[in-house]
Amino acid sequence: MAALNASPRPLPPAALVQQLVEFATLYRSAAGTMEFNLCLVREALGGLRIQVSAFGNRRVGLTIKNGRGQPSAIGEEEVAGLVAALRKRDVEVVDVVMG
Repeated sequence: MAALNASPRPLPPAALVQQLVEFATLYRSAAGTMEFNLCLVREALGGLRIQVSAFGNRRVGLTIKNGRGQPSAIGEEEVAGLVAALRKRDVEVVDVVMG
């Protein structure tokens, strides 16, 4: 119930998002889940790619990939922080795949 009464966080400025995100896609997978990909520019965390799969009822899965041929840009500690931040927003992360 607290999530319903919480004030939404302000969105980052569009100019900042345009500097960090190279492209984003939104689609429905063969399994019927809605998925979106955020592909960050090379200078932002080494071109990290984050795919979010929505399973309904505020449940998501994360697939995190490094840019082509890039060293790992994110570790388990950073992923745990991302999962914790989503939990604070009442979003359950049911699957994490690092690739």
